[in-house]
Amino acid sequence: MNTTLTEYVKKSDNIINKIFNVGIGMNKSDIKDIVSELYTDIKLIQSVSRRLADVANACKDFLPNTDINEITNIDPMPDKDDHVISRTMINENNKNLVDEIEVPVITVESEVMVPVSNIYYIRDINQYAVNIQGTLIKGGLLDIKHKPQINSRRCHKKDTCINLKNNTCEFYHPSTDYITNGLNIPSKTRVLSPASWVYCKKNKKYTRKIGGVSTITNDIKSLTKNSYTEELHNRESQLIHDILVYQILHKNKLLPNYEYW
Repeated sequence: MNTTLTEYVKKSDNIINKIFNVGIGMNKSDIKDIVSELYTDIKLIQSVSRRLADVANACKDFLPNTDINEITNIDPMPDKDDHVISRTMINENNKNLVDEIEVPVITVESEVMVPVSNIYYIRDINQYAVNIQGTLIKGGLLDIKHKPQINSRRCHKKDTCINLKNNTCEFYHPSTDYITNGLNIPSKTRVLSPASWVYCKKNKKYTRKIGGVSTITNDIKSLTKNSYTEELHNRESQLIHDILVYQILHKNKLLPNYEYW
């Protein structure tokens, strides 16, 4: 029992990375050995969890009656939504992009070492998502129109918007605003203009405020609170949209087989 919890999580991450890389090419006997070893680890962790829960619940006997009801009995078994996250911590380091602007990355020696990732469809909010470095990025296919008037810019009132509750707000609301108010999430497609993909040095409305290598440092310094928020929300929507479009092109093999090329 000298293995730490962090080491167990790292072990599971290493296994899943191996499976993603090798896939169906893994030997069946190797997979059986992995499952057997993990089962042993799980039983050990569960026994420790049970011991901790028993001690915590026993401690309640020493509390005054007025305080006991404030603490429910501790269940050693996890809920279905209890997931430990450590993949952002494995071999992570900061990579300098430009002018000391860094992003956290996991460094590998070759492209074959990059594990398979997935796009997830979240049923209860009707959105697609990827999780990068512990940040959940959500969205869907957008509608692109010139000078859109409805369901484009994010509502600055967020979940406090009065018009949200009667479904008359003409601004865009993410699914979290509806969930906070106990409302059903409507089937609305966010609309963005073509200009929202265009970088403009003059910081023109509805365009991108962050450019490329030669301007990004000054662009970031020039952001206001409002422009930062708009940039972040638009980029999230655009990123998921672009990933989905790329997958449509790639998975349907349209790129090399287009009949007019």
